[in-house]
Amino acid sequence: MYLLLGYGIANQAVANFLQKNNLPYIVYDDNVAEYTQLIQLNNINMIIKSPGISNEHFLIEQAKILKIPIVTDLEFFYSFYPHKKYITITGSNGKTTTVTLTHEILKNANKKYFLGGNIGIPIFNYSNDDSDLLIEASSFMLEYIKDYHSYIACILNLTTAHLDHHKTFANYRKAKQNLFKNQTAQDFVVYNLDDKIVAKIAKKSKAIKVPFSKTKITNGAYLIGKHLYFQNQYIISLDEIKLLGMHNIENILASIAICKILNIDNEIIRNTIKSFQGIEHRIEYVCQFKNSKVYNDSKSTNLFALRHALEAFPSERVLLICGGKYREDNFSFLDDAIGNVNKVLIFGENRNVFLEYFQNKKINAVTFHNLEEVVKYLYENEVYEEIILFSPGSSSQDQFKNYEERGRKFKSYMI
Repeated sequence: MYLLLGYGIANQAVANFLQKNNLPYIVYDDNVAEYTQLIQLNNINMIIKSPGISNEHFLIEQAKILKIPIVTDLEFFYSFYPHKKYITITGSNGKTTTVTLTHEILKNANKKYFLGGNIGIPIFNYSNDDSDLLIEASSFMLEYIKDYHSYIACILNLTTAHLDHHKTFANYRKAKQNLFKNQTAQDFVVYNLDDKIVAKIAKKSKAIKVPFSKTKITNGAYLIGKHLYFQNQYIISLDEIKLLGMHNIENILASIAICKILNIDNEIIRNTIKSFQGIEHRIEYVCQFKNSKVYNDSKSTNLFALRHALEAFPSERVLLICGGKYREDNFSFLDDAIGNVNKVLIFGENRNVFLEYFQNKKINAVTFHNLEEVVKYLYENEVYEEIILFSPGSSSQDQFKNYEERGRKFKSYMI
């Protein structure tokens, strides 16, 4: 008997798979009344945990005592389909952009890889197809890896994130590192050579190392001046790239490295990158408002992402809209990126913490209870900045279901 712990979209797809294959299961979800029945773990052979479920959940703690296997849908899917070829991309930031661009290049090269995972598409949607998979993997998905084996494993960066779940950075790093543990000498690991922690843990993989770097010539993908290369092969110029921000150059280099491992033609890679506009909610141009350009960066759920968004506008005055769910953060991480910030409008649970930081930096900052109040202020007051940047730098769960809902609400207010 399988226990589906949490009934989000990933485990709903698991349930459909189990039903089709006449495999017995029950569901427990604290947030759905009909699934809060008393559970007898003595009858459970395995728990398939929704990624976001806390490791301190009483059923997880009981299962560990009883030595009941715990997996997420990624490991569970692999147990049925180990013959498929998997490309897996992880990191603290940039996963969605990198996996989306990579998928576009693969499609244009007529290589059939289904895209799933943390990007919001359940992996079990593809249980009836023979195609290989391109996976965006979160630390939540990776922490219970046992046998999962990725032909190409890519790690973009590591910064302090999700410590409310993992408790320590060491636990978070270990979860990410699980991606490499079953790789062999016939596999590949693509990693950010400029990130010291990433470079260190990538060495633990037995796979062939393919680094990427914005600062060094490597045996993988790299930037020299204004040009991107892969192993001395010219790929594209910065002038041809539409994505804003140097952090996106890292994402593009990672995508180039993955696609060159798969022997994709340089021209296909170049043309796809040239036409790639980015993803919704990641420094996404929205509209002209008064005399300012408006950008939606709702996918900015931590200070690392907020810093990258600010760095995308080095020579323009920015009106920053930020704030969200409270967590302990080291705001000094932003110090070198706020020189272009002229004014800050802050909302959400952590508004007073943001306010204290910006006031200490002598930057004009105003707080609001919610996003609607922020937008009302914009409509009622003059805007002197060239850029209005909605980059919360915080999780959305204090007032929104997810960052997608938050971003779409912001855009609906502004357009």
